[in-house]
Amino acid sequence: MVRVDNAKIRRFFACFDLKSSTTEKGRQLEDAFCYIFEKIPGVSLEGRNVRNRSKIHEIDLIFWNDQARNGLYFLPPVIAVECKNWAKRVTGE
Repeated sequence: MVRVDNAKIRRFFACFDLKSSTTEKGRQLEDAFCYIFEKIPGVSLEGRNVRNRSKIHEIDLIFWNDQARNGLYFLPPVIAVECKNWAKRVTGE
């Protein structure tokens, strides 16, 4: 089982509420995801704010997943995470 510092996670989200801009809030959420995901065996951050070749689209976080048996073996090698600060649910479309 992955061990995370619950107090540290609470601090991430307490600070999140104090941020005034969506950019600052997005960065705080990215930091929280990085902290949690990098605790998982075989998972490492490959890039932040990565743009596609045409420079039109951006993904907030890209993780490499070695698919370690005690990690996220059931997910693909590349995991993309998009951090949003929306009040409503986000559709999968």
